[in-house]
Amino acid sequence: MPQSKSLKLTARITLEEKHQNLKAALEEWRATQSATNPISINQLALKHNVPHSTLQGTINGRPTKLESCAKHGLLTAEEEEVLVRYLLEAAQQGFPDTRKHLLLCVSEIVQLKAPEWTIEVNKNWTDNFLHQHRDHLARYWSTSLTTVHGGAANRGAVDAWFNLLEETVQQYNIHPETLFNMDETCVAFG
Repeated sequence: MPQSKSLKLTARITLEEKHQNLKAALEEWRATQSATNPISINQLALKHNVPHSTLQGTINGRPTKLESCAKHGLLTAEEEEVLVRYLLEAAQQGFPDTRKHLLLCVSEIVQLKAPEWTIEVNKNWTDNFLHQHRDHLARYWSTSLTTVHGGAANRGAVDAWFNLLEETVQQYNIHPETLFNMDETCVAFG
């Protein structure tokens, strides 16, 4: 099974590369149309390693495979952007989301958009989503709490927490007299 996953991701990368080649060929075709001797579609297709029929169809206005898939996706680009921001904010606050919760969130969004749909969001969707947003999001395997607690008390983590606290206090104009301290047993000091 793991092999099919890597093949799927490899196919996605190849599709993205083909899309980039097609965009480059299309841009070059548009740039040379005003010239006295424009490049032929066959020459451009060979130069950019794209099929002649695909380039011809794109020139005629047919959407590319990636554009077509984006139109028929579960989420719009704006919804995906909001979801990425939510995941990053939750992780920054120390509560990284799980795949199961991500599936529930996306299922709720889909049901709100179209209650008549009976589409079930599955693990493959989250894998593709994480791969698509790999420059912002990543998966990790959590370790035992003891190891995490021991490694979390380092200077960088503590500084980041206090910086986040200071930003929050300033952003929401929280007065210092409304802050108080507690220990791990939730017993207030002072």
